[in-house]
Amino acid sequence: MNRLKTALKSKKIIVSDGAMGTMLQSAGLPSGIAPEEWNRTQPDKVMNVSLQYFLAGSDMVLTNTFGGHPIKLGKFGLANEAEKLCRLGAELARKAALSAGRQDGIVAVSLGPTGEFMKPLGLLEPGEVKAGYAKAAKAAMDGGADAACIETFTAIDEAVLAVEAVTEVGLPVVATMSFDKGPGREGSTPSGYRTMMGVSPEEAAKALKEAGAIAVGANCGSVEMADMPEILKLMRKVVKIPFIVHANAGKPQLRGNVTVFPQSPEDIAVPMPEVVKAGARIVGGCCGTTPDHIRSIRKAVDALRL
Repeated sequence: MNRLKTALKSKKIIVSDGAMGTMLQSAGLPSGIAPEEWNRTQPDKVMNVSLQYFLAGSDMVLTNTFGGHPIKLGKFGLANEAEKLCRLGAELARKAALSAGRQDGIVAVSLGPTGEFMKPLGLLEPGEVKAGYAKAAKAAMDGGADAACIETFTAIDEAVLAVEAVTEVGLPVVATMSFDKGPGREGSTPSGYRTMMGVSPEEAAKALKEAGAIAVGANCGSVEMADMPEILKLMRKVVKIPFIVHANAGKPQLRGNVTVFPQSPEDIAVPMPEVVKAGARIVGGCCGTTPDHIRSIRKAVDALRL
């Protein structure tokens, strides 16, 4: 039985991990290179991030493959290395699980958007985009991934293609989109939650479930953990499946030329009862979160009477 599916059946709440990129930056990742390249050149540093999350209480970690699509890696001259880097990313996360004594630890291959538009808005062929996600997912599965996390999407057509591609490869898929909260407009949801491409939580949940996702939800964006219950309640109006939340460490703030996420480990866990009440079965962090944030979320989840 697949580790993720088993956990969803046996565990009330699965605690996921936190940010990968900012953790690698703190370990010395320079700007201008693909983080996935470190799966080959700095494997110990990448594995250590996942190890810290498992030791902090994560049941599931995401691989260092967010930009692992060949089109995305092509911007760094690494298109032909995509499958190798995705396989290595999964191997490192699996090694971290074993090092932490977590034989039941779930490894989910992280796959984000290509960063380009598909036709008719852009030049990319949908078939090429879908094939790239399938190759990345298959390589990660060969490296020991149990599942895939399709995350941080704003365009529903690309997100649907990614979910379909990974599902066809044979990996269970959880999928999240990134929402911002605006003042609302005529015909929108009362809350005004939308992705950058205008997708509502209801539209996202319905489309992603129909594409094959076994859990749907939200990550990143300009919202924080306290916003997640409202987003999940909107999704719950149209789908009846598990929900997943990966929240930033607070709303992003620009300080000088640097974007920071100011929320403390203690504060990010405060809304956890409401997040779980809204239907979240997988909870974790996104930008700015650290093992300390996950440790705090773990403590809050364990304190819930479920």
